[in-house]
Amino acid sequence: MLSLFSRSAPTFVGVDIGTSQIKAVVLDNSGAAPRIGHACSVAIDPSDGADALAAAMKRLRQQLPAGSERGATAVSGATVMTKVITMEAGLNDLELETQIEIEADSLIPYPLDEVNLDFERLDSIDGNRVEILLSACRREDVHARVEALAAAELRTEVVDVEAYALGRAAAMMVVSETVVALVEVGVSKTCVAINCGDQTTFVRELSPGSSALDPDDSDPDVAQLAQQLQRTFQIYVNGDTSKAIGRVLICGAMAESLLAPLQSALSIPCSLAEPRSVSLPEPLPASAYMVACGLALRGSDGTH
Repeated sequence: MLSLFSRSAPTFVGVDIGTSQIKAVVLDNSGAAPRIGHACSVAIDPSDGADALAAAMKRLRQQLPAGSERGATAVSGATVMTKVITMEAGLNDLELETQIEIEADSLIPYPLDEVNLDFERLDSIDGNRVEILLSACRREDVHARVEALAAAELRTEVVDVEAYALGRAAAMMVVSETVVALVEVGVSKTCVAINCGDQTTFVRELSPGSSALDPDDSDPDVAQLAQQLQRTFQIYVNGDTSKAIGRVLICGAMAESLLAPLQSALSIPCSLAEPRSVSLPEPLPASAYMVACGLALRGSDGTH
């Protein structure tokens, strides 16, 4: 575990909670562009039973920089809904929030007293309208994440959507292509975020099904995963050549072993996601911390 931070360093932590592992990042914003300044991870031990997540978060706390108090984490899965809507361009955040709550009954397929809402401004359509990314999640799932961070003595300031955190992490790299797909392959799911310029315009979670991959396999069979990704990319492009994927950035702990077989199967340039970073401890590469990076960026990007 390496860190650039002293006791007086920034204390906003991006915490990526997976099914078997928790990863955390604190950014170093002292240079021209943010980079990973501190990264750590802990395994979730099933033998801890119902307290496994809380126990892992307490172990994570021991690896965080002294003084860490604020955090961001993410939700994912079927209980998360995202939708791009349009609103009047002149509304401030409070007015926008009020308008969204008024219209939420027709936008959200859940009772409003059971969900948490969040929004983020995207592109301006014209002088009068602006695109808004609306996110909704079951309140109990948000509360579970808040309680998890509390076990690590962190105050939750942001609960993001995992796929959008992945897309945001592209800001940690130099990307020359206009349209890029970030693909994080995990044991329980594959997360896809497609960016056009600096905006995440398409997200999807893929169930592994029979294509579940073993993190310890140095020569994984990616045929079914590649088929799922090809179908996902086709849905996004939908015949519009201007939206063709220019590069696929492979993320996650298995990224290095997946690079060559996915490159061959997809016939699209593929690269390892390599966020700017100090030297990181083994065994996890920087590409494994992409979601945590995207969450840590919420501490300084000014989004709602």
